[in-house]
Amino acid sequence: MKTKTGIAAFVVAVAFAAAMAPPGFAAGKVHPNMAIEWNQTMLNSFATANVAPAAANRLAGVIAAATFDAVNGIERRYTAIHVKPAGAPEASPEAAAATATYTALLAAFPAQKPALDAALASSVATLEDDDASDQSIALGEAWGASVGAQIMAWRAGDGFNATPPPYTFLTAAGQWQPTPGPTTGPPRFRTLATTAPFALTSPSELRPGGPPGLTSARYAADLTELMQIGGATSATRTPLQTETARFWQLDTPPAQWNRVADTLAMDHHLSLVKTARPLWQPLLVTPYFQEYPSAHAGVSSAAATILASFFREDTSFTVTSSGLPGVERSFTSFDAAVAQVSDARVWAGFHFRFSCDDGSVLGRQVAEAVGARLMVKTSEGDD
Repeated sequence: MKTKTGIAAFVVAVAFAAAMAPPGFAAGKVHPNMAIEWNQTMLNSFATANVAPAAANRLAGVIAAATFDAVNGIERRYTAIHVKPAGAPEASPEAAAATATYTALLAAFPAQKPALDAALASSVATLEDDDASDQSIALGEAWGASVGAQIMAWRAGDGFNATPPPYTFLTAAGQWQPTPGPTTGPPRFRTLATTAPFALTSPSELRPGGPPGLTSARYAADLTELMQIGGATSATRTPLQTETARFWQLDTPPAQWNRVADTLAMDHHLSLVKTARPLWQPLLVTPYFQEYPSAHAGVSSAAATILASFFREDTSFTVTSSGLPGVERSFTSFDAAVAQVSDARVWAGFHFRFSCDDGSVLGRQVAEAVGARLMVKTSEGDD
């Protein structure tokens, strides 16, 4: 099972972004845009480095953990993700948040040091303009740097970068095969199956039961749907469905859902805590990962579940895609967006419907586990 750890890591990031920041960012106490600014810096770093979606899901969670623990280490209102609270009470939580995120991003992308240095200097200058004391800023920077380094050292041993065992392609019916073309090699990111989770007890804790049997009615129905509407030369897929398939493919889930979280947080003025195919070909080139369950459906479901817990299920919002500039998809509920992601993966020719359904259930379960086990409130105060 390859997806759960990536989903769990990413949902930590969305939970953080939805709240705009950890506890210390209470309105009137902390810069209201600091968390959003550094969330965007993170997404820009991912784009510059062309980080693949599966890797971005994990790394977004790692970096969000650094930011959260830095601020929570000063405010002490929630259980820590990893670093026990030890920041000075008079330290600036804004400076801690910026420096922790900077430290984590620099460890991940050392070649981006000039841009990251400039971003940090800008953040600190903003705090100085707001008359934050030099001592408060310095204490926040020191604590944030410590937390960022501790988080990156912790997750460096999570198994994601281990060398996976050799992979043997199988040709029997029901076995995954890549789209024919120039790309070769085994499926990528198989180490997610053994990467240490953030909130789950093991990578297999919420593993789905598996796809239906090859001779089942469900398999036959979903195969027919996929072959008819997901093929490169489909006569039944509409132009809008084609565009939608591309919309959800030509960007990464962390970028799309973090932008939603940032926008909703700003719009709601929340405090910064609560932030078989010999002849048949698919419409789009199949991602180089195993088919079941749908990772995109799982990640999107996890993100939507977390966002709904902050903003209500029936919230209206708009999603953008960097791969289709100017094209948007607007929704009046999070469930509707997740349903469209599942449709898009079928329309693209990537997944059976059952893979999307099971991925969506998995994502929701992971989100619920993260919500119950991580960042649990331990004291009262403005959120």
